[in-house]
Amino acid sequence: MCMVRLMFMEKEERWIDLSLRNLTGDWLRRVEERFAGMNGGGAKASALQSSASLGNPYSFVKDFIAKYPASSTQLLTLEDKAYFLTISQRRGQKPVPFILILNAGFEVWFKKDSLWPAKDIGAIFDWDPQHVCILQGPVAVKHSKVKDKPIKDLLGKIYSTLVNKLVQCVYKGNVSKIPTVDYLGPEPEAWPQLTGIQKVKVGGEPSQALVVAGNSCWP
Repeated sequence: MCMVRLMFMEKEERWIDLSLRNLTGDWLRRVEERFAGMNGGGAKASALQSSASLGNPYSFVKDFIAKYPASSTQLLTLEDKAYFLTISQRRGQKPVPFILILNAGFEVWFKKDSLWPAKDIGAIFDWDPQHVCILQGPVAVKHSKVKDKPIKDLLGKIYSTLVNKLVQCVYKGNVSKIPTVDYLGPEPEAWPQLTGIQKVKVGGEPSQALVVAGNSCWP
């Protein structure tokens, strides 16, 4: 189901690329090969006769898991892991939009097809702009006018611009209309007074001190 969430755009009812639909179909067939004989009964017709059946993958995968419930809990074998890595790297297939494995090829997984989200905004997972990697190009370079600009200034300008646009959009540019609160959550509960601990101030700073019993309490 995670593969479907990452590669199928539910809001637009389409796959990022048809080759990824076929990849999902091949993986489902592999899973079915592992579990088809668990309940006996001899030869069975495949649940997935064609990758075209994955036009609505959510309902299909739901029925598939209901047919082979053990597939949702069974751990993968080394052979199945290797198979998944192999079919995910087939020539001519669109690279998968997730990191396959944390190894020496991390840079390849991360950047092999890093620009496509900028060209297909609707295909970004959860429509999160932070999933988009935009490389420095001619359009961006023309706005770079300061050499060795600190990242603090760069991100600060983005932050302040975003805040100003939100104020303009939500409060018509009137800062006085922005509501203020003291806390983002409920006020913390007071800690109970501990026996033998006294709150004091040392040099104007809050501190704690141990309270030692009087001489009459010592044996």
